Amino acid sequence: MKVSFYLKKAGADYETLIYVTISYAGNRIRIFTDERIHPQFWNSDRQRVRQTLRFPTNPEFNSRLDSIETKIRNVYRSWKVNNGEKEEPSVPILTNLIKKELGRTPEVDKALVQLKTFWGFFEDFIDRSAKGIRTNKNKQIRQTSIGSYRNLFNSLKKYERAINKKLDFDSFDMHLYNQYYSYLIGLNLATNTIGKQFSILKVVLREAYEDGYSRNTIFNHSKFRSVSEPPQTIYLNNDELAELAGLEIINKRLDRVRDTFIIGCLTGLRFSDISKLKLDDIEDGIIEIVQTKTGNPVAIPLRQKVLDIIAKYDNNFPKVMSNQKFNQYLKELCALCPSLQKEISVKEKRGGVESVITKPKYEFVSSHTARRSFATNEFLAKDIKTYQIMAITGHKTEKSFYRYIRLTPEENAKDIANIWQKRDDKQAVVLKHHLKIVKSINE
Repeated sequence: MKVSFYLKKAGADYETLIYVTISYAGNRIRIFTDERIHPQFWNSDRQRVRQTLRFPTNPEFNSRLDSIETKIRNVYRSWKVNNGEKEEPSVPILTNLIKKELGRTPEVDKALVQLKTFWGFFEDFIDRSAKGIRTNKNKQIRQTSIGSYRNLFNSLKKYERAINKKLDFDSFDMHLYNQYYSYLIGLNLATNTIGKQFSILKVVLREAYEDGYSRNTIFNHSKFRSVSEPPQTIYLNNDELAELAGLEIINKRLDRVRDTFIIGCLTGLRFSDISKLKLDDIEDGIIEIVQTKTGNPVAIPLRQKVLDIIAKYDNNFPKVMSNQKFNQYLKELCALCPSLQKEISVKEKRGGVESVITKPKYEFVSSHTARRSFATNEFLAKDIKTYQIMAITGHKTEKSFYRYIRLTPEENAKDIANIWQKRDDKQAVVLKHHLKIVKSINE
């Protein structure tokens, strides 16, 4: 008997299924496993995962393949012992015995049939993401992304009931795209929320095609796209932050919220990273962590104010509450600042209609305002190069960084005016010096 492992699509640029072939007495059986791997990590000669730091779980993965091979060989040997060495099991008998040993019961096979439907594949897509089996560039899928998958799943289910027509892979075309887009607009959803749904849907349809469950390539259509618009968010300038930091607060809960927010404003860290900070993350006055959202390492020098906050909490970071509660208390805190009580207007597109929302600035403040405030204030300071700020925020391109910072047209105009003034002053000094030289020559 020979047991071999192969990739379903060895030339793919994505994770693909692994199947096992069993060759014996002139017969050949092929059974798909539940394992998936990106071809770049597969050693076709050894028929196992490569030993590489880029795939740190390779020992566990190969151990599972070894276990599958051992079970298959044991099933074959057991049959031979019970039925005679000269006898050979038929293909159906050995197939069923192996499937049973591997946990491939009729119920499991039924689930595999269900997997070939859009809903079955989508459920499996979410389940594999939640279990860490499905990854993105060898990184586990974030819980927030898994939550977005479930939101799309539930939204499409409601849409299916609304149109009274069962959805499957072949249902997705430009007509359905336009109809579903109109349906979402009717729910008064924000443009970026709608765009997020179509972005995920394209990923699901693409993976189903790449894994061989669907032949529909509508995800490649130029008009089957996600929609987006720049988020209309705000930042707090240095004067507003100074006012916030100088507030006399008796309420310990609001004081803790303020300290956490200021840490974000002075480090550029996301709330998800701040909530996990511990003293072990500090080395020689520098915070060194791997970002929760991107998985990228960042190193951030600590400002004195952050060190003072750590000392205030007995050499620790302030305890962080849930993001929802934090945002609730943050608005309550910011409402105490006179400068944040002034009304501002922000554009919003919802349900396909653009509108202007006017309310006190503190109403727009959230935990993420801290990170945007850091990036914008450091950019305006002009004493740190853009690429150095990006090294802290984790932005990969200047284009994405410039979209991220919050600079109003008025602030941009003032910034340019200051630059021009400095340029004019410099030219005036040069001209004055030149005239002085000419005068001395003429004398």
